[in-house]
Parts: sequence; structure tokens; C-alpha cells
Amino acid sequence: MGDLSTFFKTSEASLGVFHPIDYTIATFSTLAAARQAYEALLHSGVAKDEVMLVDGSGMLTYLRKFRDGEGLWGDLMRPLSRFLGGEANNSDLTVTEAQNGAGFIAIFCLTEENALQYMATMKPFEPSAADWYIGVGVRSLIAD
Repeated sequence: MGDLSTFFKTSEASLGVFHPIDYTIATFSTLAAARQAYEALLHSGVAKDEVMLVDGSGMLTYLRKFRDGEGLWGDLMRPLSRFLGGEANNSDLTVTEAQNGAGFIAIFCLTEENALQYMATMKPFEPSAADWYIGVGVRSLIAD
């Protein structure tokens, strides 16, 4: 399993809230499903340093460290983000899914073409969520 704290090449925060720009975070009901999707991505040609498989424990550890490092700004922005229906709600759901044994994939997606191609590769493994973080917001790839 990978360590997300060393994976992201760009900032993983925006206004004190988890927002790894140019990355997709995909959630799977089980680690086994996430592992199958991870292997399919590698088999399709995705470079190993651009995709990471993370189990629920690893995601919880990462999010705990991330929140600890947010400081006062994050403490102020997180409730506002929840109120506005923003990224803090997604993070809360990720915590719940991680506690219930979900598996996760983080993948570098610089372009929409990449994001859609990677989603097509992962789709047979039934991700429950796949959020592509772009500069101006978050785009769900599940509906595409």
C-alpha cells in the first residue's frame, strides 16, 4: 500500500480543505475491487508513479495527518465547506467509507481526456465515487 503523504505532486489543499488538484480519488467498496482496478490501470499503461492503491487504514491515517496540519484556517473553512455542500462533505464520506473497509485509488489526471480514460478503465470494478479535482472545483466522474 502506498503513503499518500508522499504521493501528491501538487498541493493537496485549497483554502484549508482537501483538494489535490489534477488528481482523481476513486473509492471502491472493497480493497480487492480497488486492487483489481489498480492492476487494470497499470496494465493499460498508467505509470506506476502516477497511481496509488490505498487501503482504508492508509486513507484514515492520511486524512488525520492532513487535518492536523490544516491549522486554524482549516478549522474555519471546513464548517463553511460543509455548509456550502463543498469538499468537506466528500472528506467526511471518505472517512466513513474507509472505516467500513473501502479501498481507494489516487491517480494523477492532468487532462479531462486522462480522467475519462482512467474512469473507463476503472468502471468495470464499480467505484462508488470518482472525483477529479480541478482548479475550479471537483468533478464527479461517476455520472460521465
